[in-house]
Amino acid sequence: MAALIPPQVTIKLSENQNVNKDGEQGKITYGEPVTGSTTRITITVTKSPYPTYQGSTANFYRYRHALETRGTKPFKLLAVHGDENSPINIAHDIGQYITSVSAYYWKDKSKEAILVEVVTTNHLGAHTYYYGKKDGNIWTPLSGNPGPQPTPLVPDDLEKKLDDLVCQHYKAVTLDLSSKNSKTYTNDDNKNNKYCCSYHNPNGDKNDGRIAVNKGSVSCKVTNHDPSQAHPSSAPFFKHEITSDGGLRVSAIKYYPNSSGPRRRINIPGLENFQNGSLFLYVFHCTGEAPILIYVEGGGHTVDKRWFKKPASSNGKDENWEALDDLNNITLGEQPNAIDCEKYKRLVEELKCSNHKDCPLSQNGPPQPPPPVGEKNLEEDKREDGEPEDDEEVTSTDSSWDLKTILGPIFGTGAPVGGGAYAGWHVYTRYFLDALVRLI
Repeated sequence: MAALIPPQVTIKLSENQNVNKDGEQGKITYGEPVTGSTTRITITVTKSPYPTYQGSTANFYRYRHALETRGTKPFKLLAVHGDENSPINIAHDIGQYITSVSAYYWKDKSKEAILVEVVTTNHLGAHTYYYGKKDGNIWTPLSGNPGPQPTPLVPDDLEKKLDDLVCQHYKAVTLDLSSKNSKTYTNDDNKNNKYCCSYHNPNGDKNDGRIAVNKGSVSCKVTNHDPSQAHPSSAPFFKHEITSDGGLRVSAIKYYPNSSGPRRRINIPGLENFQNGSLFLYVFHCTGEAPILIYVEGGGHTVDKRWFKKPASSNGKDENWEALDDLNNITLGEQPNAIDCEKYKRLVEELKCSNHKDCPLSQNGPPQPPPPVGEKNLEEDKREDGEPEDDEEVTSTDSSWDLKTILGPIFGTGAPVGGGAYAGWHVYTRYFLDALVRLI
């Protein structure tokens, strides 16, 4: 009995559009003739979000083409036709025995595949090949050569490749707010403070990226104190800046919770629609990689000059950040970023970082000691007219206004008449007659 020869199959990516009718996940089949035979085989197309654990918030979709029998039966690849039914040049895999072909799409461009994955099988086992779209119908191996990956890329690494392709083709960038990434581009020895993708900045050593990173701090403002970055009561931040040039937009905002491992995605309502103008994200960390607070400047009226905080828990690898309206009266962007102590105290309370100190002094500086009693009396005696204040009550019956009391020490001392009389008369007219006239 002759051995069964696996059929030769043409994979048609245009069939993916029929799955879209079924929503985010779906499955269809299409028939393909077997070369040299009148029979037809059935190809199953399965659509799923990618990475799958992100569910409906995923940035990409994957369409997997395989034989109907659970997708493990090999077939011989005759050709792969793209979304417009023209063959795409992945010549290395043509004629190979494969188990599946998958196409990946950005969610905002659901009719344009940006990456094709081919899983081959032979006596050496299964291998995976990846081809990224370059220009038009030109596809190139992601690694730069047609060599296979002995094991498939883990979802996080493959997603990063997809992010790079979106940046290359659609001017949509993915921000990495990890503390490690920010420190790399603000290192004093690193003159390159820009990043985005491997296409625009292939080696990470050119200043050609679309996202600029700078560092700064928020200080508490104290009278007679210079609120410099070295101030012990300052909260450092990293500022990620995007200046739109002809429709640059945000594809995603992510960070690594650890130095490696799966990334987490930050969802800020309204920010995904940013497309024109400038966008500044002031990112505050504590001691780890994860951002704690984000202040947004630009990006549309729903997010401009607003604060957002990290949620208490995440939805899988997604985080839906919450607006923090209690801090909206704290605005950043002007240099130096100095705020009064009461506002700074609220900021530090939200950060919950033990290494952030409170203001050393109140906003108005240290309290001034009261003047000595003698100085106070001296000031009162300096009144030009000697007139009492409006709320002082004057009475002629007060014993302190007795004529003998006033003139006695002067005339009773035996002092010369001229000087003593004049002095006595001056005191008498100033303190007695004047008061008497007032009463009249």
